[in-house]
Amino acid sequence: MVSAPGRSSGAHRPKLLVLTGTIEETIAAVSCGAQAVGLVGRFGSHTEPGGQADPDSCCEMIRRATHYCRVRGVQVYGILNSPANTDAAYAEFSAEAALYRSGAECAVVNCLGALGAARRVFPDWPIWAGWGLAAHNTDSVAALEQAGVSGVILPPELTAGEISEIAARTSIQLGALVHQELCTFYAGHCVSPGSLTRGAGVGGCDNWCRRGYTLEVGEASAPSSGRRRPAKRRLLSLKALEALPVLRELVGAGLSCLVVDGAFRGPEHVAVVTGVYSAALDRLSRAPGSFAAKASEMSLLAAVFSAELSTGYYERGQRASIGSPEWSGGPEDRIVRTVDADTAARARARIAAGPRRVPVYMQATARVGDLFRLEISDGEGHTVSVCGSVAAEAARTAPLSCEYLHRQLSRLGETPFALENLQCELDGSAIVPVSDVSDVRRRAARALEILRAAPREQTICDGASVSWTLAAGLPTGRLEVAARVSSVETAIAVTEAGAGLVCIGGEAFVPRSPAGISGIEDAVSAAHTAGAKLYYATSRIVHDRELNAAREGLRRAADVGADGFLVANLGLMSLSAQLTPGSVVADWSLGIASPFGWPVLSAMGAVGSIIQPCLDWEQVRFLAEQLGPGIGEVFAFGRVELGVSEYCVVGGVMGGRSGRRACSAPCMRGPFLLRDSLGRTYPVRCDRSCRMHLFDWDELNLIGQLPELSRTGIGRVWLDLRGEPASRATDVCREYVRAAHGVFGGLCS
Repeated sequence: MVSAPGRSSGAHRPKLLVLTGTIEETIAAVSCGAQAVGLVGRFGSHTEPGGQADPDSCCEMIRRATHYCRVRGVQVYGILNSPANTDAAYAEFSAEAALYRSGAECAVVNCLGALGAARRVFPDWPIWAGWGLAAHNTDSVAALEQAGVSGVILPPELTAGEISEIAARTSIQLGALVHQELCTFYAGHCVSPGSLTRGAGVGGCDNWCRRGYTLEVGEASAPSSGRRRPAKRRLLSLKALEALPVLRELVGAGLSCLVVDGAFRGPEHVAVVTGVYSAALDRLSRAPGSFAAKASEMSLLAAVFSAELSTGYYERGQRASIGSPEWSGGPEDRIVRTVDADTAARARARIAAGPRRVPVYMQATARVGDLFRLEISDGEGHTVSVCGSVAAEAARTAPLSCEYLHRQLSRLGETPFALENLQCELDGSAIVPVSDVSDVRRRAARALEILRAAPREQTICDGASVSWTLAAGLPTGRLEVAARVSSVETAIAVTEAGAGLVCIGGEAFVPRSPAGISGIEDAVSAAHTAGAKLYYATSRIVHDRELNAAREGLRRAADVGADGFLVANLGLMSLSAQLTPGSVVADWSLGIASPFGWPVLSAMGAVGSIIQPCLDWEQVRFLAEQLGPGIGEVFAFGRVELGVSEYCVVGGVMGGRSGRRACSAPCMRGPFLLRDSLGRTYPVRCDRSCRMHLFDWDELNLIGQLPELSRTGIGRVWLDLRGEPASRATDVCREYVRAAHGVFGGLCS
């Protein structure tokens, strides 16, 4: 029997993973050269889009799409949403269970809740961390590897050089996005304003940042009561990421996977983009030294996207010119560019042609008196053998020949196979009816198809329960008030107002300088004198170039007596837990929106977690009860940070950077705010690392809900008083301490 030839040992060629949202898009991706397809959780079809189809229909479409891919040698990655059922995640008839059971090779998770649930329900399923987990430094990648992931899709806010450094210092597989409608904010660090719904993840964004805004100087205020005035510029809108011009640099960085986000954009869009990148990767693997993006390729990509194209941050980092503020339409509109007729026609023709057929190797045996037998193999370890229904007879005139059998057996028609080689064992006189040969061919091809796409045989549990051993949190019977401040003066003021915990550190917003070690020492002394604790906060975003300074800040804070840490970056969790064991709180930006994410953070050393402020009361109550007394903590006062971005709207509007010119620091002329068409104002703050932070227009205040919070087992409420003058911070803190005191009728902070 003929064996398939081995793979060529050419230049490194990363896998092309295409995210799709419908069956039609999946077929387009496979037809145009994708080596892997990522099926999003709300998978559907163009007639029954995901989210509208009933669960049974969605699961059936997932099974069909997975079968189509795996038969043709294309891997399937299941993009897992955060568990919708907080009682039991990924139950028997969920889309996630359908992805697993149908044989998808990997899962991709974009939040810690999905990671924790997937590890419990599907323990043998390889898991990749998605870009929504914002693993933007080496230590974060290492932390996720320790948590059990086998690969990480890096966020697009990195440069190609930073990706290369991460790849050189880790052994885990890495991927990166090459085609995507760029998010303004780091995925996983973004919520929608007002309603505070999640803004990150595939298919889960309401595109609030694409609306119209005006940039103004001044402090945020309440919405104006006058006539609405349209905000005419999409100041937060960015160009689309198209990494083809820097493909050689990304591949050279050591990536094993390149990701094209084509979900819910239409099969023509998917076909064009997949075809361009597949051809480019082939060209790059053949001649890496001479590779360059072709003008024709860039024209095709521009024809199918809805925004200007950019290499994003990959080429120039924060110096990249990626803003796209031009406005068209009303504030709620989203610009969508349709594929032109000629491009769409060519794309449909390419889809109709289908993918390259899988080569198969056959061995046919025919002897007088025996059943005709056909063995078929794909050269990848899958082999089936099928016999006919009638015995071969002695030929009167023309017996079976290899040429005749080759003509009959190569007629594989609608199957995904093509005959590569045929070997025959004939006795020279046997003959078999052509109908029997055709029937054997059909049954053998079908059997091989089923074998290649065989679903998993493991039985999965009916969802994961939340019956784990709970870590010890704060003592029950008390409600502690924690105040987060940005200056030593305010830290001392809130301790005098009765705060049980004071938190300083993290991002330093201009024009204020970060607190020095002597100031932190003074704050520690003041807190301890008042019987309070002092925690030091980490920044949300810490790239590798900033890691050493961040680590040093943690060590020095511990040296001067800091009692614990508020950690907002996965890469700093382990070190924080080593420095102050049992005194590490995970910030809400790390994504605990379901109880399944807590074991992941707990294993890293966290003993408490601030619950995401985008949850409703029922979700907060359930989560607090499941985590256990004192573990869940609540953001109770302040403006919620909607997102953090490498893009600076102040610099984009006022000309902060231009080409190679250093930034003129227009952010120092603030404060600044964005105003929308309803008159709502959103404070804009720039930090010392030249990142933009946008805060909600409405100030959250849960002082009236403290009794209810205490009954759920919440042990601590957080007041975000950063940027507030010491006098107001004192007043707010005193009010909360008094209210918390009234909850239990005794001193509680």
